[in-house]
Order: sequence, then structure tokens, then C-alpha cells
Amino acid sequence: MTNEESGKKVITSLKQLRGVGQSTAERLIEVYGSEERALQAIRNADISGLSRIEGIGEKFAVRLVRTLHSMETGERIDDFLKTRDAEQLYLKCREMIAEFGNTLYSKSKTYLWFPLPRKSLQKIKERQKHARSSLELVNVLEDYLKQVDSLLSNLKPLKEQETGIDVGSRVILYDDENVLKDLEKNKIIEQCEIARLENPEELLEYSQIYDEVLFISDNEYYGADLPNVVTIPINNRSSIEKLIPERILAFYARNRESVLAITSLAKILSEISDSRIQEFMEGINLDVLTSMQELIMNLQDTGEPDPRMDNEYQRLTHALSQFDSEVSESEIIINDRLNNEVKQVTLELEGEKILELLRKSDLSEVGGTNFSQFKEVLLDQDLMLKWEEIISSEEEKLIKRLRLIDEEEEMLQGLFARDVSFPVKINEEILEKVRRHLRKKLAVRSYELKTQLASALAPHKDHVIVAARKFFELDFALMLGKFMKTYRMTFPELKESPSGVKFDGLKNLFLQKMEIEGKIVVESVSYSLGEIGARPGIVNGERICILSGANSGGKTTLLVAIAQAVILGQMGLAVPASQAEIGVFDELHFFKKATGDADAGAFESTLRTLTGMLLKNTRKLVLADEMESISEPGASARVISAFLDMLHESEDSCGLFVSHLANEISEHCKHAVRIDGIEAKGLDQNLNLIVDRSPKFNYYARSTPQLIVERLQKLSRGREGEIYSEILNRFAE
Repeated sequence: MTNEESGKKVITSLKQLRGVGQSTAERLIEVYGSEERALQAIRNADISGLSRIEGIGEKFAVRLVRTLHSMETGERIDDFLKTRDAEQLYLKCREMIAEFGNTLYSKSKTYLWFPLPRKSLQKIKERQKHARSSLELVNVLEDYLKQVDSLLSNLKPLKEQETGIDVGSRVILYDDENVLKDLEKNKIIEQCEIARLENPEELLEYSQIYDEVLFISDNEYYGADLPNVVTIPINNRSSIEKLIPERILAFYARNRESVLAITSLAKILSEISDSRIQEFMEGINLDVLTSMQELIMNLQDTGEPDPRMDNEYQRLTHALSQFDSEVSESEIIINDRLNNEVKQVTLELEGEKILELLRKSDLSEVGGTNFSQFKEVLLDQDLMLKWEEIISSEEEKLIKRLRLIDEEEEMLQGLFARDVSFPVKINEEILEKVRRHLRKKLAVRSYELKTQLASALAPHKDHVIVAARKFFELDFALMLGKFMKTYRMTFPELKESPSGVKFDGLKNLFLQKMEIEGKIVVESVSYSLGEIGARPGIVNGERICILSGANSGGKTTLLVAIAQAVILGQMGLAVPASQAEIGVFDELHFFKKATGDADAGAFESTLRTLTGMLLKNTRKLVLADEMESISEPGASARVISAFLDMLHESEDSCGLFVSHLANEISEHCKHAVRIDGIEAKGLDQNLNLIVDRSPKFNYYARSTPQLIVERLQKLSRGREGEIYSEILNRFAE
């Protein structure tokens, strides 16, 4: 079902999304726990979590996120980005932004912050307001930023699925049929054995089979004297924290690192008195978070209580975990001591003892299984006493090492056989009885502690979820702010009309990244295009221009920089310039320089693309790099001139074409086309081109292949240098 409003839809079923069939929907529901949670994960752009699901992958995850976003908001990435090259340019900018994010949430959300067309100008301005606040936020947190980033990096998407919880040692019994309906409703039956108690005698049987027996009944007397039976009143039959406390604890155990990060972040932010910070703290109770932090410190990553939480639990944990190894150790000690004692014995038989031995049995049986009946005849009484003393002494030490008490101590008595045999045998029945008894006591004590923790933590789960969402948004804001601050960006003035762009101090973002890394020095440029960029006495707001100039002079770099700035500006972000104005466009058509050999197929494909671009009467920004490579120069000049004329007639559209055929193209144009140029003046002492990177308006700058040849000639020696000299001479003819 969908609820439609203003052409938008609220998606309530996974199968409404293109590409999601029954099996994919089932996998999503299994991982996220419900269809609603799966849809919310897609809304939250949980691309990392989605892509880890079998059969989905990152590309399909991005498509799911964008599809749902498009269906519910009406916004599509190709509303504004009309060419593959334009989208690829946006994706590279997105990657640069995501580098400043600490969380997968922030990095993934950038997939939904694509640039919007002019019809969404109000939303673009709202985003810009958010981005301004983000930049201010970075400045406010400047002294805390390193610490905050470290904590945010520990914040992970909260895992809410309840699968994988092991309570196989527990059984839930009931004696009222109405209880079963509630157990089924809360899916208790999926995680725990459940049975109806037909008569009180069965309770003893269950207590012997299971470590923990939860008896939902008001008849408490049933299990009053059974140590591993816990009676739960019927009015608590729906209490998850009483029946399956592991469900609550699993959430906190799985998200332990995130909860601790949230608490530490809240403590830091609560000390900063700034309205922007307090917006993120709204609805977050520091006392509640601190209380939760103290509680989950008593919780292990496995979801089990920390033994340090309770002395009795710690004692039982120690006893059971060390039981087998300590018993083995005692067995070794006993046998070593007895071995040494017996080696020191010299056996002497008096006549009377010999007669007594002969009367009791045939001598042939002395070395067999009946030897034990002759111990009082053969062995010295002192040795017999020593034998008993060694075993009893070691049992006492074992009891102390295991820290056994009360009935546990009594049960262990007789663990090592007292009859004279070597090596001494262990009474397996006593061994298993003590082990089982300890396991049941530990299970019940663990259950009691779990219910205490779960009851204290259960009311605050929603608080954790709210706080996590707030701090994910904080990281997103900081990511935007750090990106814009690092690249020293300025917010453009966004105008609905007229169309055009004007930039002062503009830098290509990709080169600026290299500059920040200390690899190069980047020159900023100033340029304007369209009515918004009118500069009296210099340019008159021409919307269609051709950029000419030197090879390696920066024509492509400028074209890309303009495209980047427009993309970032219509995303609602600042741009890498000292001053910027953008007359917002409906569409961006960016064409990078063709690579490889052009053929008839490439020519036809380009014609179809350009024709499709002109079919809609929308405000377009067209940025194209050396499109003449699609065909031979004469034909290319005619084709490009035709498209420039038709683009001129398109409502408020602007176009900048980089070309070495500026004059040839302009000769075929019906409408006047401004030609701007980037001029190379010569070579510096390091043989690098001397170039004024900012184009000269209304100036045709020839490409300077002779300067390139001159540079190569000066760098070469011998015959190679002579070849370049000969080529250079031809330019002088």
C-alpha cells in the first residue's frame, strides 16, 4: 500500500522497490528484524549494512537507497545531472566530502545529497543554511574536534536484530492456558523451550533436565525447594526482561561501544554553551546516559553479566570455569604424593599374616581384582592412614581453590576413591553431580543478574536510539563543515534569475586537494558566464562562450572547476572560491574530453546526446571539452556551431565550450559567440609555461604548440635536440 500526497509516496512494502522480489525482501527482513526496520535502514542510507547482505552488494544498495528516496521525495539524481560525466564528477566530489566523515551513516548520506535543480531552490537554500551552521559548528568545536572525531568513529549503526540469542538451557513452564497466547505473541516460543505443567511432580523432572526453569504461576509452592526453579507471577507473563532478558541485553552488548561513545560525547557537548550544540543535545538526558554507562560496564560483549558485578556470581563462575582443570591438578598431586610414599615402604610379612592371607584367598588372586581385600593384611597401618590423609587433604585444598561452600563442599566429599588402588580413581558420578550442581546455580544466578540489568536498561533503549540518531547527524554536519573549512570555501549567492555564474578566486577542487597535501601550488582564477556575470566595460552577460588558449594552459581545469562549483552550490554547499554567484540551473550537461579514436559510432552517439539535450526548453548549463574530436575539424566546427545557436535560443541556458577551433566555429554561428582565451606568454627559467590562468574576455588565444616544441628542444641533447630544432624552425617560416 502507498499513501500518495502531492505526487509523492510513502513506501510501506519492500516489494514496491524496483529490483526487490520475494527472496530479497525476506533476506532484508531477516537481517533487520522486520519490514519496517528494513525500510527505515534504506531511508537512512545504510549502504554499508545493506551491501553486506548476500546478493545485494554496494551498487544495488545505492540503487535501493536512491529509489526509495526518489519515490518518497520526488527527487532523482538525474533531474540535474544530465550526463554520465556530470554524475561521475559529482561522485568524485562526494568521495572527497565523505573522507571527512567518521561514521558509515555520514558517508552513506552523501549519496542522497546530490545537487538539485532550480525547482528545488528553496530546499537548496535550506541545505545551505544547514551547511553554514555546520561550518560554524566546526569552529565552535575546534578545541574538542580531535576528541569528538575519535568518539564519533566508535559510533556504529545500532544493531537491533534479536536473532542468535541462545537460551537453550532454559525452559518456561505454565499451568494456565492463557499464558501461552502471550508467549506466542511476544515470540518467546521462537527462542526458548515452552511446556505446560500438567502436575507438580513434573517440575522436578524439568529441574533435572534444564539448568534454568521459569515457572509462570501464582502457585509458588510448586518449586519452592528446587534451587534452579524461579517462579514468575502470572501478571508478569509478558515481561520480556523477566522471561528473555537476553533480548534487552543483546542490544546493549552488541552496541556497547556505540553506547559508551554516545555517553562520552554527551558529557563533552553538555559542557559547551552554544545554541548549535544544544540543538544536538535536545532530548538527550545526560543522567540517563551516565546511568546506562554504569550498567553496561557490568555487561560483557557476549551479553553475560561481568563476574565482577556480584561476589556470588564471580565465585560460581570461577568454580565452574576452573572445575575440570583443578580436579585434574588434584588428581596429579594425589598420585605423585602416593607414589613417593609407597616407594619408601619396605614390605615385611610375619608368619601370622601369611597364614591369614592364605586363609582368605588363593595366592593366585593377590595380583588381580581382589587385591583390595588384602590391604589390611599387606599394608602397614601407618601407610593406610597416610593414604587417607593425602586424599582428604587434597580434597580440602580443592574445595578452597574452587571456593566451594555449604552443600557444594559436602557433595565433593569422596570425589577420589579411598580404596587402595593406583593410580587413584575419580568417582565420575560425584564429579558430574558437582559439575551439574554448579552449572545450575551459576545459570540461575546469571539469570537473576540479567533480569536486574534488563529491567534497569529496558526503559532507556529508545533514548539510546534517539541519541545515536542525533550524533549521527552531528557527524554528518561536522563532515560537511570540515570539508568546507579545509578547502577554504565560500557560500555562493544563489539566484533564481538571471542565469549564469560568476567566480572570483576559483580553484579546481581536485588540484586543491593536491595543494593541501603539499604536492603542488594552485593558481586561482576568475571567470563569469551569463547575465549574472555581467561586468560593465568587460563583458555584457553573454551566455554562450568558447574558451580558447594554450595547451596545458588550464582550459580543462577551469571547465571542471566551474562544474564542481555549480554541483557543490546546487547541493547547498560552499564552493572553492573567494566569491561566487550562481543563477541556479535546471540541468547540468558536462562533457569531458573524448579519449581514444573517434569513430562513426561516437559521432552518432554525441549527436543523439546533444539533440536530446535541446528537446526540453529548460535552463541548462552546458560545459563541453574539445568536442571537435568527434569528427574532422571542418565538420565538427559546423556541428558545434549549430548546437551553440540552438542553445542560445534555449531559455536562459548557458554554455562554455573548450575548443581549438574557436574561430572556425564562430564563423558558422548565426548568433554572436564570445571567445575567451588563456594565453601562454613563454617559458620560465625552469622551462615551465608562463600562463595567466584567468581567461581574457573577448580574446582569442592561440594554442602554443611552438612553446611546447621549444621546451622539448631545450631539454634535449644531440640528435634528439636537432630534431626538435628542425620542427621549431618550421614555425618561423
